[in-house]
Amino acid sequence: MLPAMTDKTINDCIDAAIHQAGLCQAEDVPAAGAVLTDGAGIVASGRTRRVEMNDPIRFAAMDCISNAGRRNDQAELTLCLSHEPNWLEAGTIVQFGIGRVVVGDREALATSETLGFLKARQVSVEVVKD
Repeated sequence: MLPAMTDKTINDCIDAAIHQAGLCQAEDVPAAGAVLTDGAGIVASGRTRRVEMNDPIRFAAMDCISNAGRRNDQAELTLCLSHEPNWLEAGTIVQFGIGRVVVGDREALATSETLGFLKARQVSVEVVKD
């Protein structure tokens, strides 16, 4: 069961993801950040590092999930993203069984294809437009 998250916890998580996005070093890659939380604190963080790591699939969600290491509680974790996930990130979220995704992107639509893909696979999805 997913732990409850207050508005403040969600905002703090999104702020941390946005901070990670600000750490992106490559100018030709869109800045994106991610934070994984168990509701009590940050478990891992990550950002787009495709250029700096010379890794074509090192998107923010993958970097964050990789930084969390091997875990058995993914269904109880929330992934906060500074952006709407792309298809590769959405597939990774489903593959690793992340229970909730919170997107802090003014442009994201709750009915978008990738968010719909996640919802159809029982991932709780919330879009925060702040």
